[in-house]
Amino acid sequence: MTAAMNIAFYAGLAMRLVISPVASALLLYLLGIQGVLFNVMLVLSSMPAAVNAVILAEQFDAAPKVVTRCILWTTLASFVLLPLMIRMAWLMGQKVCVRIALRPLAVF
Repeated sequence: MTAAMNIAFYAGLAMRLVISPVASALLLYLLGIQGVLFNVMLVLSSMPAAVNAVILAEQFDAAPKVVTRCILWTTLASFVLLPLMIRMAWLMGQKVCVRIALRPLAVF
């Protein structure tokens, strides 16, 4: 692999594993989304890269080896990162979920 391909690989890895979840969390927070929807959207933004990207990369001759490598490593890293993101989402949304669950009790 060339140096340019390595740079593209690490950029793709960083985008998928770090930048995407952080940007999603910030955007969800700014939009005021809370509770289960916040948790689900945050976890979905942390999922590994999709396999159909390889098909498109092969069809358009757009470095399929780099895309395949990104998919492999984001999938392997997701075994560690997804539980961490789920825990982070739970910690961030815990107060919101408790407040929503207790709201009907305030009526009585």
